[in-house]
Amino acid sequence: MKAEYFPETDQLCITLSSTPAFGGGSQVSDGIWCFYDENDKVVSIEFEFASNKVNLADIKNNPTRLIKEPTKPTVT
Repeated sequence: MKAEYFPETDQLCITLSSTPAFGGGSQVSDGIWCFYDENDKVVSIEFEFASNKVNLADIKNNPTRLIKEPTKPTVT
């Protein structure tokens, strides 16, 4: 997984898979696009006007926090 921010266009691209996108993307919300592989699995997500939609400081400073592993419940 890779996150890239392009300040000149204020666009954030989160690549989830090395599999190339197949065809065009679909807009799932205002300024948020998903791109799929040939099996309809999401391979990337793009945010237009990203600085208005996500906390870019968190992504720039600690991109590993994009995915948080669920915590296992402790048994007492």
